[in-house]
Amino acid sequence: MRRHAYIVVALACWLSLSGFPAPDYVPDQPKEQKQLKEPRKLGQEWEYVSSTDTADYFINLQTIRSSGQFVRVWGLDNWTGDYKNKRNLSSKWLDEYDCVNEQRRTISSTDYGDQNGTGDVVDSYSNFSAAWHAITPDSIGSTVWKFTCRIHELHAIDPSQWTKVTGNDERALYAALSTHRREGRLVRLTVLLDEPDQLLIRSEKMVYEFHCGRKEIGSTNRFMFYSDPFGRGTLLGVGDMTKPDETMWRTPKNRLEEALLKFACQPPKK
Repeated sequence: MRRHAYIVVALACWLSLSGFPAPDYVPDQPKEQKQLKEPRKLGQEWEYVSSTDTADYFINLQTIRSSGQFVRVWGLDNWTGDYKNKRNLSSKWLDEYDCVNEQRRTISSTDYGDQNGTGDVVDSYSNFSAAWHAITPDSIGSTVWKFTCRIHELHAIDPSQWTKVTGNDERALYAALSTHRREGRLVRLTVLLDEPDQLLIRSEKMVYEFHCGRKEIGSTNRFMFYSDPFGRGTLLGVGDMTKPDETMWRTPKNRLEEALLKFACQPPKK
């Protein structure tokens, strides 16, 4: 449900940016769901990634550490179904991903007797020189790799790369010229919305698409919320990084969006 809440908040930000009033958020009604649908029991830092027939997978957003093309993150598996008869019902692991060469390696792993990384320690493993392994296509490892590396792609943008597009001290839009990609009349660009006076989410990074022929803006499902201005502080939540981008096209509704479209289609020289 937390993913749904993030999507609603992102939609509210989009509507606010477009000049529409943000809708009141009405939480999903409780219904019978399995353990993965209650991630708050794990703590707000755990983000649901995906599931298989045997396990639910999460990563800890606060443990993401990047160095060049490499990113490390702590993850959690909750075993489900028939696998609940195993000695361990959950595992916590530290993985490192090569986001360029599509490789991964497990540096540390601990198995627990209960779910959510609790109970007795059943087994443990640690090897900071572990060998790299290729990502298997269409596997849960591929899903976690994609999710983590797409977060890394946005999270690792250096503050010096942001160029101010428009705005004031209360709300400003920035764009990372290093992310500007153009194919014909279509442009993709990463944008930072900075709102330092907000109570909870003070900045948001978003991947936008622009159609320079139709003069339309398209928002994607790649976004990240931060507790502090300029993409700093605690990473509060992310969009669904595992699905193909689902672009929502619209015409600019105000001067902010008009300035953003113009910037994307006629960017200054790097």
